[in-house]
Amino acid sequence: MPTFNDLATELVHRIIECLRDDRNSLRVLSQVSTAFHKPCRRITFSSLVFTTPRRLGNPKPNSQKLLCLLEAAPELADPEFPAYVTELTIIDGYYELVDDDSDIATRRPGWLTQDDGFPGALRMLNLTGLKRLDLRAIWSLITPEAKGLIADLCRSPSLVSLRIGEETPLRIINFCGPSLKRLTLGNVDFWSDEEELDGVQGAPAIKIDYLRLLDNVTDDGSKDMLLQFLSGVVYRIDLSGLKTLSTGSVLESGTHGIDNYLLSRMGSLETLSLGPIRVTETGGFRWYSVLQCPYY
Repeated sequence: MPTFNDLATELVHRIIECLRDDRNSLRVLSQVSTAFHKPCRRITFSSLVFTTPRRLGNPKPNSQKLLCLLEAAPELADPEFPAYVTELTIIDGYYELVDDDSDIATRRPGWLTQDDGFPGALRMLNLTGLKRLDLRAIWSLITPEAKGLIADLCRSPSLVSLRIGEETPLRIINFCGPSLKRLTLGNVDFWSDEEELDGVQGAPAIKIDYLRLLDNVTDDGSKDMLLQFLSGVVYRIDLSGLKTLSTGSVLESGTHGIDNYLLSRMGSLETLSLGPIRVTETGGFRWYSVLQCPYY
């Protein structure tokens, strides 16, 4: 009687592709036969997310979870195996009310500041194929070891996409290589002078073709810094070939925000993605603020 192991390789891969977004089914399928085992695990472990535990009490630290994962799937650390992990997300911190009578919340550090073993555990992974790094951790509160780890991840020669925020120094981009093409910025720190973030001096500019600016990067006072960044003087960024610009909410006319100053320097732009457009009524006219260009 034919078994799963007798299926043609092409058919195996087609079945797996149909289930690519269903991780639970992939886990089950990986245990059905050896024909499905490695291809399913390669997809299952392609994206790893480390975030604040959802339950109260004393949950197992992410470093211990990762070590358990490496014990169950040692190929994730074996340099002789093709690198499984291509996407890595690190989320830390949570919002907490200042006091019981206040409606003002402040960001608090979460697990990363307390999990001293995490940088060492993560370094055990084979990350030579890392393509996407999403960092959402409060930079000023994480340990020097974690900062060093993040800088090394940015140095990955295969890194294509980077997202940073939570006051992460923008200068960390100077560690990235020419493979970086997609950049997403939140409330980054424009002013950091940490010497260890100097990066590679004299390296060629990185040519970005996708730039996304989250809502909080267009707050008052950030525009001048943003323009310095876009000019390529302070940071090794070349936007002359930018194809996609995506912004958060569009600000009203007369406020700081993304304006046609940027567009005038982006002759290659193919796609402009805007957030909600705010409407202002003045003297019977409606002014639609899109890149600070009023229409009525």
